Amino acid sequence: MHHCWIRYWQHDHNMSTGANEYSFETYVTDVLNGHIPTSQFVKQAVQRHVNDLTRDDLFFDRDLAAWICYDVFPKLFQHTVGTLAPFHLAPWQAFVIAGVFGWKRKDTGLRKYNRVYIEMARKQGKSTLMAAIALFMLLFDNEPGAHCYIVATKRDQTKEVWNPAVQMVQKSAELSKLVRVYRDFLSGPNNSTFTRLSSDAKSLDGLNVHCAIIDELHKHPTPRVWEVMDTATGARRQPIIWIITTAGTNQAGVCYERRDYMTKVLNGTYQDDDWFGFIAEIDDGDDFKNEAIWEKANPNIRFIPSMVKDLRSKVRRAISSPSELYNFLTLHMCRWTQQSECWIPLEKWDACLAKPAFTYEEMKGRPCFAALDLSQRLDLSAACLLFPPLEQGEKWRYMWRFFLPEDTADEYIKTSSDKWRDWIVTKQLTLTPGARVDQTYIRTLIQEWARDFDLLKCGYDPTFANTLSMDLAHDGIEMVEIQQNNIRFLTEGTQEFESQIFNGEMQHNGGQLLRWQIDNVKLDRRDSFCKPVRPDRKRNTKKVDGIVAAVMACCVAVRTPIETAPADMGFYVV
Repeated sequence: MHHCWIRYWQHDHNMSTGANEYSFETYVTDVLNGHIPTSQFVKQAVQRHVNDLTRDDLFFDRDLAAWICYDVFPKLFQHTVGTLAPFHLAPWQAFVIAGVFGWKRKDTGLRKYNRVYIEMARKQGKSTLMAAIALFMLLFDNEPGAHCYIVATKRDQTKEVWNPAVQMVQKSAELSKLVRVYRDFLSGPNNSTFTRLSSDAKSLDGLNVHCAIIDELHKHPTPRVWEVMDTATGARRQPIIWIITTAGTNQAGVCYERRDYMTKVLNGTYQDDDWFGFIAEIDDGDDFKNEAIWEKANPNIRFIPSMVKDLRSKVRRAISSPSELYNFLTLHMCRWTQQSECWIPLEKWDACLAKPAFTYEEMKGRPCFAALDLSQRLDLSAACLLFPPLEQGEKWRYMWRFFLPEDTADEYIKTSSDKWRDWIVTKQLTLTPGARVDQTYIRTLIQEWARDFDLLKCGYDPTFANTLSMDLAHDGIEMVEIQQNNIRFLTEGTQEFESQIFNGEMQHNGGQLLRWQIDNVKLDRRDSFCKPVRPDRKRNTKKVDGIVAAVMACCVAVRTPIETAPADMGFYVV
């Protein structure tokens, strides 16, 4: 009995035509004709499928795809909640299965795709689908010793996929003969196994992956799991790593990096035949209160009547509560948002990007202010340069430099995302030798700024910059002490910086290091009107040094008159 399914796989598939099924081909037609509300990325995924049908180096095995979708899944797998109902695939699920398993390369006959990114709202059947896929790859891929894994941040989280897989085996007489259930793994024919792992497990190293399911990648604090799985498939003929996730808030993490790459593959910026993507979300400009667009992020909504009632209730709460709004958009509309206590929305920050970028050379000779936010010894230090507008219609312009000890950079690269390496390569970050911040680099920088520009004043926090401030004062630079407990002073700078961004009155040259930091900022709000006071040092557990330096530069600027500025610029003397 152990080999009957393998034999069935190896010979011609006695497949059903799926006459009573809503076929994946009908789904393709309905998406392209606009009969089904879908996101731009789903439309692009469908159009990519159609475009590939004309390629000479690929072929679509429709018989295989239909056999899997309409014979294997409904006949072998059952839903694990409620009655013992056959697992009939939803239209979007059939499209994913058909695409991933049906597309092959003509030169090898092996699958086209070996990496899959699926992102959509909660409660759309992702976990149950992954459970069935794991069992399918365990039994039907004709891969000796097929090692399959479900990996999540915590062991309990693996139950979302693990428990349905176990229950599918237990509810099926056929599967029960093929698969033995143990506490932490399933054992199948030909030494195949399906194992559950957490991201902190020591057993992540040394894996030989045929199928890996990474659950809720947006929750993973580091890229370790992705990197381990991505490098553990080299010995397999046609492995697949599946990423299943909802949207998240960390737009500098590994999940958003994978998503960003996937969107570029879907829109044609990159061509990568290894990656299949399905991103179901509401689009930019969609009104989340409009029920007609909910299906974009919730493709199972038409099959679950209670979902509409539930979403209506959540919309009512989202309208009246900012925190509920962020949760609703992230979890149920699949929109990447910032933390619920965000200060500056990323779309506001991105709108201030200078196009084209202004250069160091063109700013030479202009009056400006600077500010320093220095680390104690081992961490990030920031210097901000602020050019005020000198004529009507000009904008405030900001430049930054960041410094990090080499030894600290090595630790960040090992334990965090590749973003630190990228920031070094792209020169958004300057390394100083050794394990401590070398403030002579920063002193040299400020001296250069004073030589190249009309540097009026430089703000600093005396906590870690007392010696450096005295050295710079000795160099002839006017230093302004800004203590972090000076609430009134910092409030002025915080509100000025915020106003410039929200009113489109500032420009910056961009960079992911700064974008990450603006997304990290939480404010210390102390009055009854919740007006911004200052970046909160205690609650800002991620790096915000560049934004703090910008706020300090604003603190100095708004209290300094400039003779060449128009009368309505708002500068005043202390």
